[in-house]
Amino acid sequence: MSLPLIRSVDVGSLTPEGLFMKVKGPFLFEGKTGGWFDAKYSFIGISPFAVFQSKEGAASFEWIKADGSRDRLSYQDKDPLTLLQNCLNRFRPNPKDLEVHEALQGLPFLSGGAGGFISYDLIRQYEPIPPHREENPILPDIYMVFINHFILFDHVKQVIHLIYNPAPLIEIGWSEDTA
Repeated sequence: MSLPLIRSVDVGSLTPEGLFMKVKGPFLFEGKTGGWFDAKYSFIGISPFAVFQSKEGAASFEWIKADGSRDRLSYQDKDPLTLLQNCLNRFRPNPKDLEVHEALQGLPFLSGGAGGFISYDLIRQYEPIPPHREENPILPDIYMVFINHFILFDHVKQVIHLIYNPAPLIEIGWSEDTA
């Protein structure tokens, strides 16, 4: 099992928003007071290695292979939340491996994951809710990017943690040297 590589640097004059604009990541999650990050961290995703999306009974999981090409699994008429959970489980690290990693001590759970959205429209498959006034034929019901490279901005300690986890790439067939 490959463990995350971490480098920590002082924030200096950087802000999470400024850093997000520089790295052009797919998402920036800001902690809020009272939330599970309790305003301590901002989380910036970098370089997704896979995308999961679904729309009206069709779902796909697409990933980038070591040679730069892409591969895709497509699904029809399967529960998209179960499919998403299966994709997330595939890349879940063993918590015991992470406990012994000194560089992760004092940091939240993060060693990679997915960021994106689940639409209001998807909930109609599970709950009797009224439709939107306007349907969006383009927007998927679920869209998640999987990342293994991200920035954790610690507002309290004024430190940026650059975190890279090669394990998900190895899981999808990359060699350890390439990952």
